[in-house]
Amino acid sequence: MKSNPGFIFSGKTTNDVLKQVWSTIQTKGHEYQSQRGPVRSIKGTMMVITDPLNEAKNYPYWDKTSDDWYQDNFVRKATNTPPETLKSGSDIYAYKYVWRSRYYDGGVGHVKGVVEVFKKAGVNTIDFKNKQELVALLKKAYQLYHPELILAVLSWKGKDLLNFYLENPKILDVELKRSRRDTLQSVIDEIKSSSASRRAITPSFTYEQIDHSGAAGGVPVYQNYQLYVNFDK
Repeated sequence: MKSNPGFIFSGKTTNDVLKQVWSTIQTKGHEYQSQRGPVRSIKGTMMVITDPLNEAKNYPYWDKTSDDWYQDNFVRKATNTPPETLKSGSDIYAYKYVWRSRYYDGGVGHVKGVVEVFKKAGVNTIDFKNKQELVALLKKAYQLYHPELILAVLSWKGKDLLNFYLENPKILDVELKRSRRDTLQSVIDEIKSSSASRRAITPSFTYEQIDHSGAAGGVPVYQNYQLYVNFDK
């Protein structure tokens, strides 16, 4: 008895391929009885989707044009600029896929960034006593750093420690240098050392100290910074 060499199904989308599979099962499938009744099946199948990026199911919320814009600006954006680097007109949003997929510092870089923002705004001492004074402090800094992130760092480190960093910035530099890790390089080094290592992994993209501190604490971290307050309006 000649064995069936199998089937290859090829199409642009998942639906195209599945239509071929369904038709083949109906015409060439082996029928047998199961506990739930007659069943047809085929064996030895390969399914090839030739144009997966145009799959309609990839865009349940946005159309492809909108999705491509989001990917280009927030995911594939070719920048590894550290969060403490302040440049006029730079992206103030705290969660950057490109940066976090390569480096990890537990949020210390953002602490450094907040300290730099305050220094740039002429804030030498953090000493707000009520909500109005806190809002006034945020107004001085929000155009360079996301206000949700400033609040998260204030909640994490507190006024006393941030004032200490303002007075002793070199200590924060040392802490940042000790905390920051090039995750890609660490994986490469680990594999070079032991090709069968189970430690060649990258850490979570989440900084627990700052990513779930604010009003949007229960949502995915990248959404936590999509809400932006314009204090000038």
